[in-house]
Amino acid sequence: MPSSETGISFNNKLTETEEENVLFYDSYYTGSGTAILDVNNDGLQDVFFASNQGPEKLYLNKGNFKFEDISKSAGIEGGDQWSGGVTAADVNGDGYDDIYVCNSLYLDPERRRNILYINNKDNTFTNKAKEYGLDDPGFSIQGSFFDYDLDGDLDLYLVNQPPNHNTTRDSLMALNVPHYQYSSRLYRNNGNETFTDITDQAGVKSYAFGLSAMVGDYFNDGHPDIYVANDYDYGDYLFVNKEDGTYQNVANYSLRHISNFSMGVDAADINNDGWLDLFIADMTPEDHYRNKTNMAGMDPAKFWKISKSGNNFQYMFNTLQLNQGNGFFSEVGLMAGVAKTDWSWCTLFSDFDLDGFKDLYITNGILRDIRNRDFSSYALEAIKDKSMSRLKILDKAPSVPLANYMYKNDGLLHFNNLSKTWGLDEKSFSQGASYADLDNDGDVDLVVNNMNQEAFVYKNLAVENKTGNFVRVKLEGMGKNIKSYGARVLIAYGESKIQMAEVVNSRGYMSSSEPTLTFGLGNVQKIDSIFVRWPNGKYIRVDNVKANSSITIKEKDATVVMKEQLLQIVPFILTEEVTSSSFKNGAHIEMNTMTLRKKF
Repeated sequence: MPSSETGISFNNKLTETEEENVLFYDSYYTGSGTAILDVNNDGLQDVFFASNQGPEKLYLNKGNFKFEDISKSAGIEGGDQWSGGVTAADVNGDGYDDIYVCNSLYLDPERRRNILYINNKDNTFTNKAKEYGLDDPGFSIQGSFFDYDLDGDLDLYLVNQPPNHNTTRDSLMALNVPHYQYSSRLYRNNGNETFTDITDQAGVKSYAFGLSAMVGDYFNDGHPDIYVANDYDYGDYLFVNKEDGTYQNVANYSLRHISNFSMGVDAADINNDGWLDLFIADMTPEDHYRNKTNMAGMDPAKFWKISKSGNNFQYMFNTLQLNQGNGFFSEVGLMAGVAKTDWSWCTLFSDFDLDGFKDLYITNGILRDIRNRDFSSYALEAIKDKSMSRLKILDKAPSVPLANYMYKNDGLLHFNNLSKTWGLDEKSFSQGASYADLDNDGDVDLVVNNMNQEAFVYKNLAVENKTGNFVRVKLEGMGKNIKSYGARVLIAYGESKIQMAEVVNSRGYMSSSEPTLTFGLGNVQKIDSIFVRWPNGKYIRVDNVKANSSITIKEKDATVVMKEQLLQIVPFILTEEVTSSSFKNGAHIEMNTMTLRKKF
């Protein structure tokens, strides 16, 4: 939809200079993100855009896809910083969404301090990052708020990275880099609106070139794990929660191989078996010409050096990690048809057509093809001339906008590219993206942050075209986690059919989407049961929910379930009242997983 209709005219305009450009800063073209939040709790989802060089923007949803720019009056335009990632979350547990903005690029640490905009409940915000202890001065990319220790309040995992990948390019030395400010962080919530850095004691210190992280319960044990997507030589992390306040990286154990240049990551149950799967974006072109002109072949010597240093096998493809439910994942990206989408960034799973299976949206494009082989050869020689303009050198790099990808999940572990059919193939340089039901009609819409182009706002026509029924589930928690981050929702219908999703506040790439969960139902008219498990172990069951409805489920109505009982819940939600053989098999698998996890 055009900005003349929506009022959303944000443009992440990038102006390159002799002093600031990609020849000096590896992260210069990584873009910025979007966040969905309800500023005033009116039930309409509002939109925040982070900006690299310009002011941040906040658009208040007035209904019917009309938005008002309240950035200045809200006090969120920012200052002299380079902002990228943004997360909307109720950080202090007062029932109102706050905004956490990650800053990076500049060498001056004061210009890199992250911002925490606390909602004043009057359409204005106040930066309280310093008071909360979250004004991290690292090169921050994205934050994820979640209850890592299940004590009822929200902690923060923060993806940081070095100023350029040469700092940690040698994976054999990466963990010995004596620059703690480059490490990603885990901040524990003290329960009094302050946070403590527990990175070392929690076992998550990292000097890899992190680009995104996805929190999820990947082993169905009720404790949140963390997948970290790392660019360049150092492999991705799969931090398993050891349930004692620490994490252990089990990526080399649970994953057979991973992406090489990992960018964005999202998690969803793509085959409706009750286990979270993962998709990680890389940068291999689908087009043969671009593949040959922009990407060198993988270097066997480097490949084996990296793997022999203790890292996983890394291949330059998108990876779709299918959770086997036994502590292991199978990588099926090529088989599923989603392995090559060019220079990709954000990955979002959602059932956009409401047929009962999670589809996949991927943003695409880099402002200049800096890996173009002709340009690389030219630039290596040209930069030796200190007097030559860096901008003139960069002018030789091709600048080719690309279409984003929308893959429809066919339910058979395969995806079909329907970008053009669904009207999502406009060429751009897109990075961050979010989904939300912006008009409260039951399907999720899309917001995309573009570089040097106005943001995309896409209205989903699934409901109008009657492609499927839906149910929308909103959770209302208690204590300091009112938004119920980390809660798991499972719906059961028909003959042993299930769908599962978790509530998170950060996903994809530098962005956060709506926490309300949307389940597509196809032609199904009624949900037999909805099961909810909150992070504290409470659960509730709601029966006979009509299709095409929205339901709010409250934690205060839930009951406590002991861990021994939870072992009978499939997948960690269903009770013994459900006697389907497929559910029983799932419980047996989960038992094996619990035994296996003790070996980590």
